[in-house]
Amino acid sequence: MFDTIRNGIAWYQDPYGFLDQRIEQKHYDFRVDLPGSDGAMFVGTPDLIAEAVRNKHLIGGAGLRFVQPFTGPRALIVIAGADHQQRRRAVQKMFYQAHNQRMQALTDKHFAAAARELQPGRDFSLLPFYEQVTLRTIIDYVFDPDEAEHSQLYALMHQWMKSFESPIWLFLKPLQRDLGSFSPWGRFLRGRQAVSDWIASRLDSTPAGSASVLGQLIGERQSGALEISDEDLVWQCIELLLFGHDTAACGAAWVAMHLLDNDMMASPELESRAYREACIKEALRITPMVIHVTRIATADTTVGNETILKGQKVFPCAYLAQRHHEHYDHPDKFDPGRFLQDAPDKYANFPFGAGNRLCAGMPFANAQMELLLRRTLELGSIEKLGTGRTTAERKFIIMAPEDGGCVRLKPASGP
Repeated sequence: MFDTIRNGIAWYQDPYGFLDQRIEQKHYDFRVDLPGSDGAMFVGTPDLIAEAVRNKHLIGGAGLRFVQPFTGPRALIVIAGADHQQRRRAVQKMFYQAHNQRMQALTDKHFAAAARELQPGRDFSLLPFYEQVTLRTIIDYVFDPDEAEHSQLYALMHQWMKSFESPIWLFLKPLQRDLGSFSPWGRFLRGRQAVSDWIASRLDSTPAGSASVLGQLIGERQSGALEISDEDLVWQCIELLLFGHDTAACGAAWVAMHLLDNDMMASPELESRAYREACIKEALRITPMVIHVTRIATADTTVGNETILKGQKVFPCAYLAQRHHEHYDHPDKFDPGRFLQDAPDKYANFPFGAGNRLCAGMPFANAQMELLLRRTLELGSIEKLGTGRTTAERKFIIMAPEDGGCVRLKPASGP
């Protein structure tokens, strides 16, 4: 019990550091007891990751039930089987595009508005700056609201998200008690209800097949291609709002901080789109926002030489795989050139998940990160505050640059 608690504290406080200790010992695959996950197996060797992902007795979705207070019991990230595949196909139609002109136009619009608020010579944090852009973008993308409706939902989302800035509420169920509007969990529940009510009010007024994601989903339901209740439509939209903005914002912040850490922000190579995309891939390799995916055994099975009992968890781990010394030379070094050469094994680099649960919005997020980086480079000279290398901290269920990545926009040079 003591080891389980100690492991849990170490994992909660510093997941990167927890895994770095294993990497130093060349332990890429290991068992560990964590609270709620006795005998969990971390897998970081690509061949074993492939085996785990393809194992029919190891399923996704169920291992993410801890996010249900945020996404509901039937969000895409939680459901499994044929239900998951049907919903995934419907959602992918709106997000799995290589050239998404609507996303680009909305992102440009909101980036320009946010950039006008920046003051040369003043400090700011990249992550909140990017989150403002991406949250406003996803609101418009999912609902296509008018200006007043947009402002209302943005305020509701911003207020709700403030109630779970500390991830401790996510992991400790005893703290999830409604003790009134002044208690943390009480504020969370009331914030969630306000967002749910706003979305529910749109269901009858959104035309089926309209440009918004909600309109497209309603159209899919009317055509019979998607079975989804009104309640699940609301939860699905909440999931898109949450995960449809934080991934791109966090990824863009990581890219910028890696470039600043390595004195590369002014590199002429960044004029090339291919090089910018390589920088994004390399940043997500070194500092994956989602450390691992989760699979739960539905029956006794094996991964490699390890027996996995029914109910036990296997964590195919992007952080371990993407720092594996047999697949990457100098894995701690930020080297975008790696991704201008041969692509790595897909199980040696999977920051957006793996197998049939690959993130449905991956192309959307990748394209938006590239656009955010490009527009950031156009702002002018940005300098990092402090001299140490950027460290990571938990933010909800993702790993973000510490303090959001504090920078300063340098004043333009005089004539």
